[in-house]
Amino acid sequence: AAAKMSGSGIARYCREAGVEILQFPPERAAGATSQKAQARPPVENNANGQSFIEWIRAEKIDLVVSVSASQIFGKRVLAAPMIGCVNLHNAPLPKYRGMLPNFRQMYHGETESVLTIHEMVPKLDGGDVLLQYRTAIERDMSLERLMTVTKENSATALWSFLEVLQRGEATARPLSGEGSYFSWPTRKEAREFRRRGRRVW
Repeated sequence: AAAKMSGSGIARYCREAGVEILQFPPERAAGATSQKAQARPPVENNANGQSFIEWIRAEKIDLVVSVSASQIFGKRVLAAPMIGCVNLHNAPLPKYRGMLPNFRQMYHGETESVLTIHEMVPKLDGGDVLLQYRTAIERDMSLERLMTVTKENSATALWSFLEVLQRGEATARPLSGEGSYFSWPTRKEAREFRRRGRRVW
């Protein structure tokens, strides 16, 4: 499912590569029957909507890969693909769950950014670890540069994981260690980020 991306770089790259962008109608989560759920407005391109779930089943999709998804996948969509759903999160989970993990790793003085590919469960950035890939954070690196490099490395890591999966050699290990969660950085944190000698651009 895709958000409103008609003018975005993603849409342009998809057109150039001949990759179809799917658009699903506004709807609530499949099976959401409670009064509270019904009070919520329908969501366009809802990953938990019945249209997306039915498309996965009809097309016999093996694997759903989530990258920067804005929704937590529920049990119905997680069970729809033949193999399952995986998520790419640029942090050494369970540390740095949540928003903009590259910023958080730079903010806290980490020397590397760690991509985690993990099984998806109905919990934010949870599920067993399938692969981790490390990118050095150089001292003079901007946040923009780190995000660019980690996205490129994420594509490489995903391809490696898919090859291992195809060979039937994928392994999983439970998340371990102390976890942490962060929301979007505040203006105060952005100022402190710069005070610590880091830069965005």
